[in-house]
Amino acid sequence: VKNILQKEFKSTLKTESMYDDYVASLLREADGSGRLDSKISMGKSMQRLFALIHKCWRNGEPVLLVGETGCGKTTACQMLASLQQKYLHIYNCHQHSETSDFIGSYRPSRNTQLATEKFLLIARELTGDGHPVRDLCNDLDAVRAVADSDCSLVDMSKAFACIEDAFGKLPAEDSQKLFPKLETLRECHAEMRVPFEWVDGPLVTAMKNGDFILVDELSLAEDAVLERLNSVLEVGGSVTLSEKGSDEVEEIIPRDGFFLLATMNPGGDFGKRELSPALRNRFTEIWVPPIEDLDEIRSIISGRLPSGLVPDEVVDAMLEVWK
Repeated sequence: VKNILQKEFKSTLKTESMYDDYVASLLREADGSGRLDSKISMGKSMQRLFALIHKCWRNGEPVLLVGETGCGKTTACQMLASLQQKYLHIYNCHQHSETSDFIGSYRPSRNTQLATEKFLLIARELTGDGHPVRDLCNDLDAVRAVADSDCSLVDMSKAFACIEDAFGKLPAEDSQKLFPKLETLRECHAEMRVPFEWVDGPLVTAMKNGDFILVDELSLAEDAVLERLNSVLEVGGSVTLSEKGSDEVEEIIPRDGFFLLATMNPGGDFGKRELSPALRNRFTEIWVPPIEDLDEIRSIISGRLPSGLVPDEVVDAMLEVWK
């Protein structure tokens, strides 16, 4: 493309400093705020990549970075999130990735055990010897069952019904005093009867919160899984949570600030394959070439290693090995 432009316009394109001013203005904005890692080397290749990603973000275009391993794709995405002070969700795709990994799924409730313990603690207090609630309970078998260590969910439900019935017989003063404990008992009873709960995946969480999400190694996942991203990548995109199975189908519309980035290695790599045209055409694709400039590699090495501890001769030897 560069050669054609130079030939047709009969001029020379100086691409070496094309992104310097743009990136410099972005860095001045973040200067002193601590938003960017000071160890990141902003060489020519990183300046180009960061500038292009930032342009995509400003125009609201989902971006796909294609390049070899170790050329700065993930680092550039993390820099953009830090600059915009956005939380970056990162999901690494693999051959066994499922739709639920993006969207979410029903999983065993983490609150069931805690709710059960809290329920038993309050129920045993209300049905203890001499308590006014125990004296009004008409099912003493259920009351005794609550005191056992192996109390079942059925026994706890019977005890809860008994306690609720007893509350209706309490004097107004006692009922008002103990009412907060009854409410807590109701909440715990409802939670412990639900063994599974819906947990949003990283994509849905990022859409709801207006965060950034990076889908790393996108091409490793199956096409059937990635097709769920198509609706999100449309203009004014959304995602429908049909997996929830509720009476009303929930549609998630991205909150302002949501931005989707993806990375992949070239399709010719071992184990890698090309994306479907339907998905790939929805991204703004950026080719990320490998870093070949020795001066830039030298600056990366110097920036990552402790200052003054590694002599220049060692750095030169590392570059010779790399060549």
